[in-house]
Amino acid sequence: KMSWGNHEDAAVSLGGQLLSVPDQATHDYIVANLYTANGMWSLSADLWIGLNDRDTNGQFVWSDGSPVQFTNFHDGEPNNGGIFIPAEDCVHYRDDGTGEWNDSQCGWAIGAIYNIPRSEFVNVCHELDCMGWPGEEAIDYSLCPSPTSSPTASPTSSPTDSPTDTPSLSPSTSSPTEIPSVSPTRSPTKAPSVKPFHSPTRAPSVSPSTNEPSTAAPSVSPTTSPSVSPTSSPSSAPTASPTDSVTLSPTSSPTSNPSKEPSMICRNTDKMSWGNHEDAAVSLGGQLLSVPDQATHDYIVANLYTANGMWSLSADLWIGLNDRDTNGQFVWSDGSPVQFTNFHDGEPNNGGIFIPAEDCVHYRDDGTGEWNDSQCGWAIGAIYNIPRSEFVNVCHELDCMGWPGEEAIDYSLCPSPTSSPTASPTSSPTDSPTDTPSLSPSTSSPTEIPSVSPTRSPTKAPSVKPFHSPTRAPSVSPSTNEPSTAAPSVSPTTSPSVSPTSSPSSAPTASPTDSVTLSPTSSPTSNPSKEPSMICRNT
Repeated sequence: KMSWGNHEDAAVSLGGQLLSVPDQATHDYIVANLYTANGMWSLSADLWIGLNDRDTNGQFVWSDGSPVQFTNFHDGEPNNGGIFIPAEDCVHYRDDGTGEWNDSQCGWAIGAIYNIPRSEFVNVCHELDCMGWPGEEAIDYSLCPSPTSSPTASPTSSPTDSPTDTPSLSPSTSSPTEIPSVSPTRSPTKAPSVKPFHSPTRAPSVSPSTNEPSTAAPSVSPTTSPSVSPTSSPSSAPTASPTDSVTLSPTSSPTSNPSKEPSMICRNTDKMSWGNHEDAAVSLGGQLLSVPDQATHDYIVANLYTANGMWSLSADLWIGLNDRDTNGQFVWSDGSPVQFTNFHDGEPNNGGIFIPAEDCVHYRDDGTGEWNDSQCGWAIGAIYNIPRSEFVNVCHELDCMGWPGEEAIDYSLCPSPTSSPTASPTSSPTDSPTDTPSLSPSTSSPTEIPSVSPTRSPTKAPSVKPFHSPTRAPSVSPSTNEPSTAAPSVSPTTSPSVSPTSSPSSAPTASPTDSVTLSPTSSPTSNPSKEPSMICRNT
């Protein structure tokens, strides 16, 4: 059960879209298979289809661009929500088994019907219920791959990149070590001693064991015995300058709170659903606003709802809080912990008795700064948290301010729009502008009188002196020494034909020509063939 938008995204990811119903016959076929006891799906349910008026209220369109030639709304529908429910912009089959349609808020979480390519069947046959289109070949469910009958009880913690072709019959070592070493050496000696000792000498040797001393000069009075234990902790003060060489072993865990790019609070007054506002904020490198504490909330209210505030307008505005995944468990869309809320009395109520599930939260339009839960498909404004680096790109569309205690937004950095736009833009602009404009036209003298209709193909050699009108009768003999045909007709016509043949031969050749067409048609066929598709239900 998902919103209309989420179902549309899921269908598109499979190469299709939400179903469009082109005619009565297709509708009857769907109803027969959706709502009857003998039908393939045999379950009545609310199911989204592609019809919607999200762009313009009252102008319904199919999401795949098909023309709207058939509808089957219930009596009194579409009503855009009536008196109790905000704007309803998406259409679904009703759950009463009649096959009639209703418009509802796009954020409502229900099932849907998709139109997706048949080639996706093996990938979706365990998740979706699919059937062919009317008059087309039925879906063969025997082609659906069988799931594993008994999964592995304990998967390997680190599988190999590629399995061996055949398993080994015996261990790879002929005789394993009987007694492994307790702790391996960290660095081997360059040359082992002839006979090692189990304990070191208690006092250093009087003279070094090599002819070359290990240091430039030995200490005057060496210690009589080595230290019992090494230094327990390093020096407390780090070096003043970094080492010349890089650290060979970086820290195993990064800083728990890394620094982040400075951000700003911005209001978008465009009326969109919660999901569309979240997508817009993400496209700008941010997300819908999360309110971490009372101080931040008071700051927002002071600037949203007071006459002296920067925005000075009370309005319904989405924030990031929602319980779309699990009813009653509210989360911020940016993953922040929920440590503060400011709901109106009796809220959140998930819609009460009149409205379907309400899963997204907004500031109310009464100026109190209190919150309410509403259906996520409701088209209202929103508050974003986006990087300050986006300011110059959004300052003409969004109203922005800094966070409490941070530097104010400098609107003098907002680029000024063009004072006088071009009255008539060029129909086909050049790929790159010229460095300097031409001072004079490129031709010295334009043609005084253009030709009425240019020739489609020029003559190989023009006549010395052309005539304004053709001869009324053909010449008695050809004008060239080489005849254009194998032999002239016995009796040539006295006058040429007035117009060429109006249409080509009606019957095409049975087999294609050996050579390709030098000049293809300027426009393709109006209805090209398309990949076979199927109708699938996602519950």
